[in-house]
Amino acid sequence: MHGDSAALRLRANEMRQVAVMIESSSVMTLDRHAGEETVIGSRFDALLDELRLAQQQLFASVDELRWRAYCLERDADDLDMAAARAATLGVAGVA
Repeated sequence: MHGDSAALRLRANEMRQVAVMIESSSVMTLDRHAGEETVIGSRFDALLDELRLAQQQLFASVDELRWRAYCLERDADDLDMAAARAATLGVAGVA
């Protein structure tokens, strides 16, 4: 395994952990607990819309984190394959 590929995989794993933390955060279910009784005033619908928009943005960020993690792992695989090819060529060149 190439040293840089290990660092990329570690970063990808950390990104996935952050994605899980965001998804499991209580803020992601606040809209389920919102009701007319939780807001005083006439702005309930607007506040609920803002909350849901913020949640959608967080879900989009989670998707982006997972996509970037996938890309990092793909880059790590490419580094490992290149290192393996170089090692094979180096060994073949010695013989």
